[in-house]
Amino acid sequence: MKWVWCFICFLLIACVSNAQDRYLKITTDCMIPASPFTNIYSIDNRSDNQLLGFLEGKKSGIESVSFNGNLTDTLAHIFVGQPLIGVETELVLILNELFLSGSENSGKFKLSMRLFSSRGTKAYTEILTVDSIYVIRGKNSNEKLLSSISDQLCEIRNRVIMDQNKTSENAFYYSLKELYDLDSLEKLKIPMYLTDKPARGIYKDYEHFKRNTPDIDTEIIIDTNDRKGIQVDRVFKNKNRKVKLDPTGIYAVSDGKKLIKVTSSGEFLEIRKQNFDFYYDRPGSFSSQEYPFAPNYFPGGGRIGTTRTGDLVIRLNKSDADNTPFYRFKINHRKGNSVPVSIVDKRR
Repeated sequence: MKWVWCFICFLLIACVSNAQDRYLKITTDCMIPASPFTNIYSIDNRSDNQLLGFLEGKKSGIESVSFNGNLTDTLAHIFVGQPLIGVETELVLILNELFLSGSENSGKFKLSMRLFSSRGTKAYTEILTVDSIYVIRGKNSNEKLLSSISDQLCEIRNRVIMDQNKTSENAFYYSLKELYDLDSLEKLKIPMYLTDKPARGIYKDYEHFKRNTPDIDTEIIIDTNDRKGIQVDRVFKNKNRKVKLDPTGIYAVSDGKKLIKVTSSGEFLEIRKQNFDFYYDRPGSFSSQEYPFAPNYFPGGGRIGTTRTGDLVIRLNKSDADNTPFYRFKINHRKGNSVPVSIVDKRR
């Protein structure tokens, strides 16, 4: 009987494993129009082991999305073509974000990538920037979402081919080495990424945050030791009192030492700088909620979807369970939106 139980356990484990993973397949045979690019360099600027997303099905539950192979190299194959006579045309593809989220009736695919070309020289100029959220609606939206990604990538390929010779008079030119370090070079021009002391006050949007110039210069008191979560107070000296900060319409706050991210649902989360990037951790779970899939609505939490600022988020709740996982979000240095990049082994 022992082998029977072992076999049953094996089947259970196999079923659970199959229900938790969905593999992303990308088709690279976009044949028309013909591509002129002979050499393709692919640069992956995502975090190590970054999440590719989650799909929610009625029967299968929550499935994490994975890719078998090197994602950026596969994307680069989409653009490979035949050389033009006497001209060596090169393309550099930089992948910053790729994240999927969906249910049976609605799905979203966030893609952030930049493409640079060089024709006969080693000076590269940007020909296309993609920062888009593609939306799929209707029945079987998960399947449609997965199959639509290759179509969207082919559309991007076609546009790159058509725009390869279009450059503006004010275009910047980069060497290949500069493109490999482009994120770091851009962050060196952003005051908040350079400072060790954020300015005290309230930042209503990302533009003020990255310039380290608060919209409202005011005294802020931050308590990170409260059991209920981070507490933030604003001090009104002229009235000699302090009040709980209303999170409405705020991107972030600082007391001059700590940085706090303010979410669309009114949570305060500590921002930490790591390896020249800003991250914050947020608890979440996949237990069912009474609210329908509503990507722009946060009734005390959220669902897999996108906020009005373009953030792609994991469904969250206020569970106090000790095993509630934490998700790490990375702030996009160009746009200010956040995307979950990993699951953090952390407990309250």
